[in-house]
Amino acid sequence: MLRSLLDSFMSAYANPATSDEAIAILKRLEELKTVPVPASN
Repeated sequence: MLRSLLDSFMSAYANPATSDEAIAILKRLEELKTVPVPASN
């Protein structure tokens, strides 16, 4: 999932016409970082 987010972010970032989309993706990543992730160990 993160891979596809990064891919879509990079393609959006490379195209100024979709900079709003890139910003939206960044905000989504920020939201994901605030979600507690269970420790794997």
